[in-house]
Amino acid sequence: MRATRLAARFARERALLARLNHPAIARLLDAGIDNGRAFLVLEHVDGHTLADHVRAHCPTVADRVRLMIRIAEGVEHAHAQLIVHRDLKPSNVLVTADGQPKLLDFGIAAVLDAEGQAGDQQLTRQLGRMMTPAYAAPEQVKGEPIGIAADVFSLSVMLFELLSGDLPFAPRDTDRVAMEHALVHKEARRLTQTRPQTRPTTGPRTRPPTRTQPAAGTRPPDAAPDGPGVAGGPDKAGPAGAPDPSSPTAPPTSAPTPPPFEPPIDFDKVRGDLEAVVAKALRKKPDERYGSVRALILDLERWLGHRPVSVRRDDWRHRAQLWLRRNALVAGTASGVTLMLVSALAVSSWQWRRADSAARQSEQVTQYLGELLNSASPDRHGGHMPTVLDVLETSRQELATKFADEPLTLLRLQQVLGGTYHALNRFDIAIPLAEQRLALATRTHGPDAEATLQARFDLARAFTATSVPHRVVELLEPLLPRLKANEATGWNDYSSALYMLSVASAQLGRFDDSQRWLDEAWRIVQAHFPASDFRSVFFANYVSILRLAQGRLSDAEGMLAQTEPSWRTAPRHYARFVLVLRRNLLNARLRLGRYEGYEAQARSLLADMDALLGRGNDMALSMSTELGRYFAEIGQAERSLAQYREVEQRLEAAGVTLGFVRLPVEAARLLAQAQANDGAPSAVLGRARELLQAIDREPVLGGVRRSEAWIALVRVALIHGDRWLAGAALERLRADAGMRPEQNPPLRGRVEQLEGQLLRLQGNLAASKEQLQRRTEQLATWTDRQVLPAWAAQLDLAVTLVALRDPAAGTALAEADRLRPPQLPAGHPLDAVRAYLQQRSAATGGETEAVRTAWGAVERAFRRAPGGLSASLGGWMF
Repeated sequence: MRATRLAARFARERALLARLNHPAIARLLDAGIDNGRAFLVLEHVDGHTLADHVRAHCPTVADRVRLMIRIAEGVEHAHAQLIVHRDLKPSNVLVTADGQPKLLDFGIAAVLDAEGQAGDQQLTRQLGRMMTPAYAAPEQVKGEPIGIAADVFSLSVMLFELLSGDLPFAPRDTDRVAMEHALVHKEARRLTQTRPQTRPTTGPRTRPPTRTQPAAGTRPPDAAPDGPGVAGGPDKAGPAGAPDPSSPTAPPTSAPTPPPFEPPIDFDKVRGDLEAVVAKALRKKPDERYGSVRALILDLERWLGHRPVSVRRDDWRHRAQLWLRRNALVAGTASGVTLMLVSALAVSSWQWRRADSAARQSEQVTQYLGELLNSASPDRHGGHMPTVLDVLETSRQELATKFADEPLTLLRLQQVLGGTYHALNRFDIAIPLAEQRLALATRTHGPDAEATLQARFDLARAFTATSVPHRVVELLEPLLPRLKANEATGWNDYSSALYMLSVASAQLGRFDDSQRWLDEAWRIVQAHFPASDFRSVFFANYVSILRLAQGRLSDAEGMLAQTEPSWRTAPRHYARFVLVLRRNLLNARLRLGRYEGYEAQARSLLADMDALLGRGNDMALSMSTELGRYFAEIGQAERSLAQYREVEQRLEAAGVTLGFVRLPVEAARLLAQAQANDGAPSAVLGRARELLQAIDREPVLGGVRRSEAWIALVRVALIHGDRWLAGAALERLRADAGMRPEQNPPLRGRVEQLEGQLLRLQGNLAASKEQLQRRTEQLATWTDRQVLPAWAAQLDLAVTLVALRDPAAGTALAEADRLRPPQLPAGHPLDAVRAYLQQRSAATGGETEAVRTAWGAVERAFRRAPGGLSASLGGWMF
């Protein structure tokens, strides 16, 4: 269908729907507009229809209940991500060969349904209501607000059909109008009131016939084509699986359509508890059904375990009968039967109270999330269609007061909302929520409880994403013994913790610790995954992070380059990790000074990141800032400034206003602005001083991002000769208790170089020489020497030596010539500095014409007016 109006909705919803990552959900991988037509990219599922699978593999009531629980768990996962399916039915489920159900079209209704959105009336007329009447909830038919209760209802219709072979409100050949009337005005039949026409025998079951595999993205041949925009879709089709009577290929209307599901061989087992469960879920009013899919699942699991369900709390005799059924052998013994029976009934009652409490908690959580979904109305958001963040923000502030007396419910909501903000890259909110959750879990359950440990782990994940390494170490190191108990499962929290600790230790300069964590992780990878498995391949990423921190740049680049053959063959659900490998390989080559082709590859990668993750994602932010660094390194200050301004515009367009993201980007932009001599120095320095205070006030900003922001401000101050600002920013960097420069060799070397530059600006040349020599000695330990930091540091030392008229200046200049990166473009601004230093070093009788000419070349290279370049030169040293 031509759908120009869909473009904005696709862009807004794509990243949200991509978060649906559950074994029971076939993922929506991409959506967009191409040549005026909407397209969807869906995970391909190699499986049978639900009806075929049930005929072949689910002969009993218990088999079918277990299958529905697995389907319902996928729906529950989506509800936790604030997404409702709205069109659940058997034809939207495939089952793989190993028995895993896969829900199709999850989220497509959310993308395509434009009802209630201003300006999309034509789209509404094209698509109609996104539902199939036989499985829709009454509120859908009546056009009322749709929440999670609608999916609970549709799941129960499917369960009813699986258990009886019939539909609860009307026969399956009923036309649409009559079906909708029955749905709104008639009560559902009880399961035992159905009289299935076909009763299967107890003989052996056969597998369904072999089918021709459909092309990727298509439905199996026997699935009803009921998706939006397909002829015979939901507005024309009868029950699921029934062809459109108007179709030329449809059978004569006098031939009844055979039911897709035969009743189970032990149909009588639906009486009693199971019948009551289905009846509750099919009630007309949403608030009278189960409050959540989890509550429905809990009752189905109770039925499978022969335990009382929440809707049959009648009397002690009912519980005793169920207990006797579970404990027939004990009940049959003659000795102590009365005492044992009473004791067992007491335990059963206690277990029921615990289960009932858990069910109420789940209902409260899902009811709250349902209220959030139902609040997504322009009427409640100033007349505009709210985004996911708008919906979350309207209710987040009330969490602590609304559930002050219910800490278990509050914990669960903090977990769900914190995970949602994490996935949306809103760490300014996700981290405080995670910290509140950890404090509450500790008070409620104690420091060693499972809920507390999981809260610590999730907080560490957020700090890993925001490069705050000392907090990652504080949170995860104490957990390792507990996490190690699950090592046998391979890819789990223990493996993830080892990876996070290796990254954090590398960022802190604790290289031995980082290697130790990597060695332990590699042992697990080798034990559980073959070399061809992408999880084995991706291990190279973590090794490369350590090698870069150690100055072993070629080793890091080699490790990442070896992963390139796997990029095209990686499973689709690892697409994000392939982007990480591509980014890190590009950045390793940038550190090595391999500049050829970098810009084109970086821009191609940025486009792929936006296509997969949506604009404003944190991964594209880091790649965009690296592109700004690239332009600065090759001496193109104006292009570097333009790139950082583009990054700020991208953040603005995506609605990203959080300080811990914006402040480091603004600091980098101010540095580029100073290097390009863009704007009045007083204005640049004024904003830099404001930024210094803003960074101090930002509670979430820490670790690597904060230290990089301070370094940028020191360099801005050095360029414009502001000794106070340079000293204030440098003092904050030295005193950073998280990064600890004195214990972090890579960061300590950068601090020593900045201190040497500031000392030179202050006129203390002897102390400047000492500090800059330490920096060059540290870089001499790198295995790769012909890189920009080593060249710039050597020139930096030469500046001080020439000013001192130290005889070692000539040696320093010769060493700088040897270290110049071979791919660096000719005419780099630091080449002008090199030529000037050579003339100054050779002049023995004061300033000569050659010296003045060389200085003029420096001023032109750095875009400064005569006399405008400070004696420091530090702001241009990398």
